[in-house]
Amino acid sequence: MKTARNNNRGDRVIAWVILGGAAIVGLATLVQGIYTITSELIGNRFAITLAADLQVPQPTDPGMAKIVEGAFTEASVTVSNLTGAPVGLLIAGHTATILTSVIIATAVILLCKGVVSGTPFTRPISISIIAVSATLMVGSLLSQAFYGFAGVFAGEQISQSSDFWAAFSISFDGTPIMAGFVIAIVAFAFELGNRMQRDTEGLI
Repeated sequence: MKTARNNNRGDRVIAWVILGGAAIVGLATLVQGIYTITSELIGNRFAITLAADLQVPQPTDPGMAKIVEGAFTEASVTVSNLTGAPVGLLIAGHTATILTSVIIATAVILLCKGVVSGTPFTRPISISIIAVSATLMVGSLLSQAFYGFAGVFAGEQISQSSDFWAAFSISFDGTPIMAGFVIAIVAFAFELGNRMQRDTEGLI
């Protein structure tokens, strides 16, 4: 009995620690995102990633190894005097990233509250995990698309030379999508646990 109580107490302590960490991360992401958007709009200085198309130069003091072929495909720059589409898309990318992080942090908090209360397998918890999965997949797609198109339009405003900026190139990272599918499987497992818990109520 004492061992079981100690384990339950330890689980609750861990859940509270995770809950607090999720709350801090969510709040910090929100504050930092709002600060980034505000400072960029007021200061007229936008940090943006542009698709580049520049060949890697040969070193001035070459060694035994030789660069056969290479190119710079991205450039992280700070740009001023952007107008119209790139500014709107950049802000939309920031907003999508902020909302994604805040929604995920909120769902983690709800899950931890369920663990602390001793009822992790509930319908609201399952729904919150599904929301995390969908938010992670959709939010990552939207933010990548917004940032990508912002870079395309910003490149056109910076230079019309196709020798410098790539005409159209958006990098895509599928890791958040795969993570979203994994979380969806976890949500399905929680839903099964929720059903089993309902089916076994009253049997004991």
